[in-house]
Amino acid sequence: MVGKSKKTKTRPSEARRQALKKSESNKFPPISNLTPIQRYYDVADKLRVLFYDNVERHKLDDAYVYGIRFAKFSTDSLPEHDYYRVKKPEMVQLKKKNQKDLRLVIDKLEEVVQLMDLEELERAEIRRREEAALKKIREREAAMRKEEEERNAAADLISRLNALDTMFPKTPTGVGETQTKVELPSYDEATMNQAINMDSDMPPPIPPPIPFSAPAETASLDTNNLNQQQEMKPPSYRDLLSRNFADYEQDSVMNLKPATSTSTRNLMNEPIQAPPPTLQYPYSQY
Repeated sequence: MVGKSKKTKTRPSEARRQALKKSESNKFPPISNLTPIQRYYDVADKLRVLFYDNVERHKLDDAYVYGIRFAKFSTDSLPEHDYYRVKKPEMVQLKKKNQKDLRLVIDKLEEVVQLMDLEELERAEIRRREEAALKKIREREAAMRKEEEERNAAADLISRLNALDTMFPKTPTGVGETQTKVELPSYDEATMNQAINMDSDMPPPIPPPIPFSAPAETASLDTNNLNQQQEMKPPSYRDLLSRNFADYEQDSVMNLKPATSTSTRNLMNEPIQAPPPTLQYPYSQY
């Protein structure tokens, strides 16, 4: 059974180092056998010195670049020279020195990578703290804006209520024992007249009715007419016919014919009394 391959844990500075490696690709010149190999060893030695110099100055990116250049030049470029495998003591000495320096540079390069990892962790922590601080600042600013809006809304509401209080009088509030009595303002006659005389669209008030009082002569005349009306009674039908009523009644009942010409003539010649005068009352008594 084939075991499952474990994924290697990505180091914090992996992306940073990959970007540096990509920038250094295809920058090494080709090796020429016409050039003495000693000159190439000198170039490798200069790269080693630059590597240590940047490590001491804590320029990790530059140190990493120079370390990678030295390692690639020592492992990939130098072996392509024809004199690299020559057994001459001088060539062997240069080769051994280069390999020793390569091992030291690789070990030092690992330390540089660790320092780069620490830097990335510190940067990540700084970014996290900055983001947390910015988040708190934004939350605080939002809370301050909300408080300011609430204060402005409360102030606006209070101003509106004050305006309403000035326009309308306050009324008693509460129920039962907690109700407070508020005395309404009393206005005297002068204040009311002043309010009535103010320019307004309302019509003037209607004056009270004037009580009626009849003159003395009219009152006495009405009393006399009333007494006269009570004393005088309308005449009856028998009184109107007077003495001829008996003859007319006897003739009409017994003979079934109208009364005699004498009685009729006497009735026609007798003057008819006028009806009693109608009393006129002033309209005020109705």
